[in-house]
Amino acid sequence: MAKQLENQRDCLGQLAQDPHCSDGELLSQLEQLMVLCPRRLGSLGVAALNERFLGIHKNRVQGWPPGTPLLITRNDSELNLANGDLGVVRSNGTGQLEALIASADGPLRLPLALLPGLEPALALTVHKSQGSQAQRAVVVVANPQGLDPRLLYTALTRARAGVDLICPPLNSEPA
Repeated sequence: MAKQLENQRDCLGQLAQDPHCSDGELLSQLEQLMVLCPRRLGSLGVAALNERFLGIHKNRVQGWPPGTPLLITRNDSELNLANGDLGVVRSNGTGQLEALIASADGPLRLPLALLPGLEPALALTVHKSQGSQAQRAVVVVANPQGLDPRLLYTALTRARAGVDLICPPLNSEPA
């Protein structure tokens, strides 16, 4: 999993700074891999994975480097943004950072400061991923005991082509 996250982070970072990379190409790369966790907190939760692999603090949006995947967390009808929209930080060529957001009407480029609520999104909670898909999904389950099967089903159906499920072995007792 670590290698997949590092590769996705590095590829997004390179494409987001490449002036020859189209918005569609960058958003297509964003859709290659989705890392999902049932929980936000904990050593294998969304917050820890995003901080570890992105090296950023979620509340310092202006310091996010190009290539940082992002999640819109509040609706904004004037900007045509919905809670759950995904995008990526991109350099606009003049040193300013923008959010490139995937939308039904095509890619949107908006200044980061205009966006209503953002979170880094290299890893997402299963709940926040609903409505999104990727070619591959990595589902990280820290504690499979008591995991709601519906939550796992939701996570598994985010992937179009393949899923990696990462979890510790269940404690098994001899029969």
